[in-house]
Amino acid sequence: MASLRGPFAELLGATELAQHAQSWVQLTVTDDVRPERMIPRLRERFPYALAFVHDPANRVTDFRVASTRRSEEDARELGADFIAYVTAREALPQEVDVFEFAAETARVRAGA
Repeated sequence: MASLRGPFAELLGATELAQHAQSWVQLTVTDDVRPERMIPRLRERFPYALAFVHDPANRVTDFRVASTRRSEEDARELGADFIAYVTAREALPQEVDVFEFAAETARVRAGA
């Protein structure tokens, strides 16, 4: 079994990988953003692929784990942590702004 790792476009197009087209392979895509239809498109080139992994090269791995409930005052921090966890990259300021706005809207609607 071959283990192939690299950017999505490279895995799909690199001529030197043609030798693995009929092999059992594990494919690891390193793009920062998960490519659209990643698995079906890779399966077209590597029909015997056994495993597909999306492991961004710039993955954020230093997540803080809280064992206590966060207070409502940390919506920005909670939002930034959540976005970093889901996207595997640092949250953009405008993404944190949206998260904070949503948290505040939910508090107002809940009457808190």
